[in-house]
Amino acid sequence: RYAPRWSAVCAARGSLARHWDAVVARHSEGAWTEEDALAPAAVAASLELARADLLDEACLARRAKNEPIPTSKAAFKRHASYVLDSQLRAQDMLHPPDSKPVGLFRGQEKVWRRSHVVELRTATQWRRERRCVREGERPLKTLRGGKVFAAQLFGEWQTEAAPEVPFPVEFYQDGGAAAIPGTNNFGNIELLDAIAVDRLPSNLVYLPDNAARSAAARLSVAFAPAVVGFVREGGLPKPKLGGAVVWARDAEEVARAMAEEKERLAIEEEKKRQERFKSAWRMLVKNVLVDMYVEDRYRGDVSGVGGAAREAPGLAPAPPAVLLADVL
Repeated sequence: RYAPRWSAVCAARGSLARHWDAVVARHSEGAWTEEDALAPAAVAASLELARADLLDEACLARRAKNEPIPTSKAAFKRHASYVLDSQLRAQDMLHPPDSKPVGLFRGQEKVWRRSHVVELRTATQWRRERRCVREGERPLKTLRGGKVFAAQLFGEWQTEAAPEVPFPVEFYQDGGAAAIPGTNNFGNIELLDAIAVDRLPSNLVYLPDNAARSAAARLSVAFAPAVVGFVREGGLPKPKLGGAVVWARDAEEVARAMAEEKERLAIEEEKKRQERFKSAWRMLVKNVLVDMYVEDRYRGDVSGVGGAAREAPGLAPAPPAVLLADVL
């Protein structure tokens, strides 16, 4: 940690750095009880430890700032202080705008400080961070994905903390009388972080099972599909659904229907599996019988290309349609 080139150590860790930091943080917490934490000696020790950590982090930050510029292009990729102009991503931007490069790599490419590089995000991504784009702000960048999809990117300085919007009183008094509140433009409710479920109103219940959506639909009760993440398909982000949010008064009924829905879905899946097996066997038997027909029909044909086929003596073999009548 106190190596002259700490950035090189971080780069060598690669993807293991995040897991290593989590392990260190978990073991550094210690097994403190509530009584120990309130003791005067424990409070003084914790304050002294926090002060030492702050001084240590400040010292490491100064070390990283004074590190020399790397001499190879690969060393820039994970460097904590410097980045090349060609290594900036499409959603990256230099801020403040009057930032100046700290040098040139091999006399050609500009070298920037990572502290001057910020990541732009869409309004939806900022909303997941509990921030909203201020009204009247123009996007700093527009990324095109294909002919239709376009993402407008904003900086953090164009956003503000999202206000806590209280739900109307009637939602609490007469749950189920209206649609689920808090949904996005697509009718889904976003539960993308660990505490998103805790932020739901008290009369809303999250059912994480995927059968909850079909069960609620069959019961004709109000529900909102829950978006728990995003996946990329064909280069575009697609929402990943997991469970549903229903009114608390409907949760028990939906939970009972989920068991029946699981059985129904299991039976349908088994039927589809059996159909796939039958289709595979039909194809296998068909290919075998066609090979047998071709072998019997043209056995002994050595005339080469363009020669007439000599039929085997006796009865001609049955065509594949006749042989496959019982199979198809």
